[in-house]
Amino acid sequence: MRFDTFNCMAQCRKCNRFENGKSERFRVELVRLRGLSAIENLERRAKRKTQIPFSIDALTVITKLYRSLANGHEIKTDKIIRDEIQKIQAEF
Repeated sequence: MRFDTFNCMAQCRKCNRFENGKSERFRVELVRLRGLSAIENLERRAKRKTQIPFSIDALTVITKLYRSLANGHEIKTDKIIRDEIQKIQAEF
């Protein structure tokens, strides 16, 4: 699937790099966590042929957000940042 903040999940290095992300198992877990209708919506968006042209600023925000989350920090502005990213994605 194309980049979508709704689809960002941590995965171990072995599964991600050496086992092609175990995409079928990954989908099963996404359905369990997010619900079938949400995942079907994500898959429909992924089938679009357009690519989202993220600006350098947007990519910097995304990188900081996920780096902080990966390091276990709680981000108070997390919802605001995610909303902004979703707005960018909705335009395309």
